[in-house]
Amino acid sequence: MSNRYPHLLSPGRIGTLELKNRIAVTAMGVSLSEDDGTVGERIIAYHEEQAKGGAGLIILGVTGVAWPVGAVTMQQTAISDDRFIPGLKSLCDRVHAAGGKIAAQLHHGGLVAGYSFQRWGHELWAPAIPRQEQSQVGNFFLMEEMAGMAGMKPPQIKVIEQADIDLVIEQYAQAARRAKEAGFDGAEIHAGHGYLLQSFISPYTNTRTDQYGGSRENRMRLPVQVIEAIRREVGPDFPLWIKLDIEEIGKDGGIT
Repeated sequence: MSNRYPHLLSPGRIGTLELKNRIAVTAMGVSLSEDDGTVGERIIAYHEEQAKGGAGLIILGVTGVAWPVGAVTMQQTAISDDRFIPGLKSLCDRVHAAGGKIAAQLHHGGLVAGYSFQRWGHELWAPAIPRQEQSQVGNFFLMEEMAGMAGMKPPQIKVIEQADIDLVIEQYAQAARRAKEAGFDGAEIHAGHGYLLQSFISPYTNTRTDQYGGSRENRMRLPVQVIEAIRREVGPDFPLWIKLDIEEIGKDGGIT
């Protein structure tokens, strides 16, 4: 193992974030927070064990910047209000005490927020109305979610306007501020997997004709504005990175 991966156990760095090794627990939606979005003992103990096991970095899965709007799973972690900071701080403190570092994954489900619709009836936020082949309700939900929605109306799609875009940008910025205040060592912006930011990046879902659609520069405008707003809140040194799709398989005209 040491011959094949000679740098695995050597220190690493992401900006100002120093890591004891190159082992990272990538973000997963584990549905272990409480029903009201707060962090409790279950998810704290889960990530604490990962830190005890020796992982240099843990990335907290789908941390909702607009929760419950944009939620994609039950018992998803929320970071959409200051009331969530104490629980998040307890999580960071326990991971740090176990020798690990932890980052929050800033997330808005957008078109894929099936749980948000199923549980609370929220509209699905999107850059544009999906094409006809995308409009099948089954594209957005798991089989168990479909079973739970039997007899329900299909979800409504909210094509977001400038005021909504401004709100989203501020939600990401304030979520990053809360992450820093809670003691997270960094933050990952989730702009993949069909979620809100990805749906703006993708020419498959983004058919807008304003400053947020068309060219690559326009389709990247929202993620770039999110990054700029976060930087204004947390400063230039807080470790920050972004998760992107490199290809949309099976989506003609999508990201390549």
